[in-house]
Amino acid sequence: MRINIRIFGIFVLLALLITSMASVVMAQEGAVNENDVSLIAAFRSIQPTSDDSDIDLIVTNHSSERRVARFEFKGIPEGWDIQVWQRYFSYRLNVLALEPLGSPNEGNKQEPRLRITPPADSQAGEYRFSLEVLSEDGKVKFDQADFTVSLPERTPVETGNVEVSTTFPYLQGPTASRFEFEIAIKNKTGADASFDLSAAAPLNWTVQFLPAYGDERLISSVAPIDNATQRVKVRVTPARFAEAGTYSIPVTVSNETYDTEIGLQVQITGQGELSMDTVATVLSFDATAGEASQIDLVIGNVGTDELTNVTMLAAAPDGWVVSFDKESFPSVGVADFQPVAALITPDKDAIPGDYIVSIIARSPDDLREASLRITVSQSTIWGWLGIVIVIAVLGGLGGLFWRLGRR
Repeated sequence: MRINIRIFGIFVLLALLITSMASVVMAQEGAVNENDVSLIAAFRSIQPTSDDSDIDLIVTNHSSERRVARFEFKGIPEGWDIQVWQRYFSYRLNVLALEPLGSPNEGNKQEPRLRITPPADSQAGEYRFSLEVLSEDGKVKFDQADFTVSLPERTPVETGNVEVSTTFPYLQGPTASRFEFEIAIKNKTGADASFDLSAAAPLNWTVQFLPAYGDERLISSVAPIDNATQRVKVRVTPARFAEAGTYSIPVTVSNETYDTEIGLQVQITGQGELSMDTVATVLSFDATAGEASQIDLVIGNVGTDELTNVTMLAAAPDGWVVSFDKESFPSVGVADFQPVAALITPDKDAIPGDYIVSIIARSPDDLREASLRITVSQSTIWGWLGIVIVIAVLGGLGGLFWRLGRR
C-alpha cells in the first residue's frame, strides 16, 4: 500500500509539472509585441472641404494570435471632435478586435474611418494631433499616425448677382486620391432661378457634381429660390498617373443671364506603392521538414514617389524559421525593383501537408502581403534510418534464434 501511495504522489507531481510547463509555453506563444498590429493612414495632411472630414484607416493583425487594439488620441486641439468610427458611421470605436493572420474573409484586417470635426468658430492655421494604436492593457504601442489639418481663411468669391463661395478652395493629396470640394451658390438675382454647373478639367481628369447632403446622384444644375443658398459637392478625380504639381479647375455657375466662375486648385503629391511577387510568379512551393528552402522574391515601387524604410516581415507556423538576405531597404525609387531571398525552414517535426507562410513588405506609407503555400514532406534520411533500424532488429532476432537453436 505504501508503494502505491508513493507512485500516486509521483504521478501528481508530474501532472503539476506538465501543466506548469504548458502554461509557460502558452503564455510565451500569446505574448504581445509592437509588430503585431499596423496602422495605415494614406492621408496625413488635409484641408477639410466641409464641417466633417473623413480619413480611411487600415488596421491589420500580423500575428498568429487574436489581438485587441485600443485607440488613443494625443494633442487634440481644444473644441475639436475627433473620433474613430465604424466604416459606415454606425457607431464610434474605442477598441477593435482583430482575428489572427490567415483568418477567413481577411478577419485580421479592419477598415474604420477617422472623422475630424473642427469647431464652427475655428481660426485659420495648422492643427496637429496623433492617433496611437495600443494593446488592450495600454502597455504596448503597436503603431502611430500623425495628422495635420490646415484651415485657410474663408474667402468668398462674388460676381454679379450670383454669389459662389467655398471654404476650402485648395486641396492636396496623391494621384490615387478623390478630391471633394464644397461650393455654396447663393441666388441674388431677385427671383427664383436655375443655374447650370460646368468645369474645365485637365485631360483625363473627371469632375462630377453631387448634392452636398443626401444620396450620391449626379447633378448638372441647381435651382435655388430667391436669396437662398444651395450647397453642391464638386468631386474631382485625377488621371491615374498625373504628375506631381498644382492643377486649376475653374467651376462655372451660369444661365442665359448670369455667369459666375470660381477657381478650385488641386496639388498632386507623389505616393509610393509597394509591389511584391516571386521570381517564378507562383505562390506554391515544396519544402522538407527541418531543411531550408530558398524562395526568390522581387520588391518594387509602382507608385509615383519614393518609398523609404521598407522592412521585410514574415508570419509562419510555430517552430518554423523565416529569414531574409535583406531585412530592409532605406529607399525604393519609382519603378525600382529589388531582389530578396527568403529562406524558409519548416519545423523538423512538421507533419507532412500544406502550410501558409505570409511574407510582408512594409513602409510608413504602404504595406504589401503575399501568402505562400508550402507543401511539407518528411526528410528521406528518416525513412532510410527507419529501414536500417528494422534491419538491425531483424538481424538481432535472427541471431538470437540461431543461438537458441544451437542450444
